[in-house]
Amino acid sequence: MTYLGLPYQHLPDTHQLLPGGYFPFALPIVLYNGNPKWKHPCDIHDLVAHYINDLSRFSPRQPFLLIDESEYTDESFVAAVMPFVFLRYPPHCRYRNN
Repeated sequence: MTYLGLPYQHLPDTHQLLPGGYFPFALPIVLYNGNPKWKHPCDIHDLVAHYINDLSRFSPRQPFLLIDESEYTDESFVAAVMPFVFLRYPPHCRYRNN
């Protein structure tokens, strides 16, 4: 959530919002190469304890795309990740750290 929130926090101050004042789309990806295999939910909401059911709707929701390296051979891992490397964004969608 931090890796998504910090750039979003920076965009209004640097006048880098999209037309209409929108934030650009960001695809949250977790690239996991640990041991053992990933066995946890892929949404922050499902990792938070919900003691009071009526308040659980206020719990943060941040689903993410999980790429667990243990499920890939070297070749198939490269094939899974490469589409993200070559994505082209319009200039107004690129995050600039200046």
